[in-house]
Amino acid sequence: MDMNFIWLSIVSLMLMAIAIPLLMQKVKPNRWYGVRTGRTLNDEGLWYRTNCLYGITMLVAGGAFFVFSALLGNWQPGEDNQKISLVLFMLEVLIPVFFTQVRARALGRK
Repeated sequence: MDMNFIWLSIVSLMLMAIAIPLLMQKVKPNRWYGVRTGRTLNDEGLWYRTNCLYGITMLVAGGAFFVFSALLGNWQPGEDNQKISLVLFMLEVLIPVFFTQVRARALGRK
């Protein structure tokens, strides 16, 4: 098994674990943990809605990382497989952030 894939998998699982309390709305507004924007910090309802959305998208993206890794076989050693793992991981991190930011703007207007 490729070591880069192992490390990316560990970080993916950590990100998924961090997303669970956000999804369950257990994290109160704070400056350290969660989707912290001026709007979410000033509106408690928006904080919980936005962080719940982020938690859901992070869990889905993390699951997708593992599903695509299994389908593509990028867990096996190889230079191309390392690149695939890195791209999948970057998408796993960036897509939830982008999606949540766009959606949070819409939620904040309601």
